[in-house]
Amino acid sequence: MNFREFITTLTIDLIKFALWIALYVAIAFALIEYTQPKPRPPILERFFVCTMQDGVPQRILFKQYHHQPLCPETKYYQQDEDSGGFSLIALPDNVWQLEAHTDGMGDPYVYQYRIENNGTITPLATWHNGNVARMMAYLMAIPLWLLAYLWVKFGFRLWKRAFRQPENLFLKENQMTISLPRGAVMADVAAYELTADEIVRLQDPAVGGVILFRRNFQNVAQLKKLCSDIKNLRTPELIIAVDHEGGRVQRFIDGFTRLPAMNVLGEMWDNQSPEAAQSAAEQIGWVLATELAACGVDLSFTPVLDLDWGQCAVIGNRSLHRQPEIVVALALALQRGLNRGGMKSCGKHFPGHGFVEGDSHHVLPEDTREFSELEQQDIAPFAALAKQGMAAVMPAHVVYPKVDAQPAGFSSYWLKTILREKLGFDGVIFSDDLTMEGASVAGGIRERAALSFEAGCDIVLVCNRPDLVDELRQDFRQPENDKLAERWQNMACTISRSQAAEMMRTAEFAAAQALTAQLATPKDLAGGVKVGEAF
Repeated sequence: MNFREFITTLTIDLIKFALWIALYVAIAFALIEYTQPKPRPPILERFFVCTMQDGVPQRILFKQYHHQPLCPETKYYQQDEDSGGFSLIALPDNVWQLEAHTDGMGDPYVYQYRIENNGTITPLATWHNGNVARMMAYLMAIPLWLLAYLWVKFGFRLWKRAFRQPENLFLKENQMTISLPRGAVMADVAAYELTADEIVRLQDPAVGGVILFRRNFQNVAQLKKLCSDIKNLRTPELIIAVDHEGGRVQRFIDGFTRLPAMNVLGEMWDNQSPEAAQSAAEQIGWVLATELAACGVDLSFTPVLDLDWGQCAVIGNRSLHRQPEIVVALALALQRGLNRGGMKSCGKHFPGHGFVEGDSHHVLPEDTREFSELEQQDIAPFAALAKQGMAAVMPAHVVYPKVDAQPAGFSSYWLKTILREKLGFDGVIFSDDLTMEGASVAGGIRERAALSFEAGCDIVLVCNRPDLVDELRQDFRQPENDKLAERWQNMACTISRSQAAEMMRTAEFAAAQALTAQLATPKDLAGGVKVGEAF
């Protein structure tokens, strides 16, 4: 249904609604008008004469009945057992009002007669006292007012929404769930709600997941609906991911616990104790994962395993520590917390981004060290976590010219020979964002994706450029990868939204949130560069 069809359908519905209102009004007013007391011509056909005593009728002779007495107490004449009766009410000037009662819910007929002392009956007026009918008419008006109320409450809102953002009015209809394997491309969306174009894009076989950014977050309720809309598009559901590390890289703020920069844990290790730092890391990971899981997010691209060499501004306090063994210990603790919240870990940026000065979002950095030095230092955390449950890796858009001429994300040597074979890693390999400047050396988006797949990436990220996603998915051919479906599924959150929400209501989780928030301070945001988007 397009917008024009919607307007047509809505107009027809409004006409039907108006006709129903008109029908109800006509019936109600007709009943009310019909049942209003109205004088009618006098009649005497049912009565002949009345026997009087002291000015009070005692017996009435009816045309169709015998001479019958009235009850002395109630002045009520009962015709028979089944039908109604007659009651008399004295009015001034010898006028008596006789009400002919009917059985059931009917209204009485009212007759007024002047009865002289000699028993002569003079008719004055008669009418039907339609109280019950009027009550029924009023009751019939109740559905009318109820329909009008519902239209004002809900229909008008629908109308306003149609003119605010027409395409979203058809979201539910267009969100027909289709059965489609997850593709090898992770795309993004522009704002708080899916547009018609984005629905088509996300239902393309090339796409398997969605990455969210700060521009996609308005509040928790909106984020939950957005995630639900995305997941309702396909089965199996699209995987939803986000960069939500802490410090300078936390995409969702209001309604979420503020996460500290990861180097806070390294400082705790140095200044307090390794036990305190690891305990805090696990608590932070648990809070991070559970709050995202409660909204429908499957994965956060964390932890950062880059070493803090003190010379890479884009990494900076995102790093856990300078020493690889401390990074390993803290990252494993963080991973335990993530797993407790239903989330897997994704180590980045393989084989290490912390030594170079340039920001690969804007330039293509080079790390001129030998492989042996890299292996002993920067690769060590990736090697350790590969053996202990790390589910995903994201390579760096960095060139290591003494190892391979290609950036790591485009290098089969780094991804297949070192990561897969030497380190034994069998999880997902995500490319870093292919729209970053560090990836531009490979050519256009098709060439970048092809080189990434050829090098060993399972999934490529294309962020902030829907036009490039559309270019890539035209005539897209899925790379040969018999483990893609299994690896994608391993990225799915392992607890439901309701389970995460229930977990968040516990006292233990509240204590973890309090600790996490206490560790987050303004210095986490000071210095360094903004990462990936406006902070």
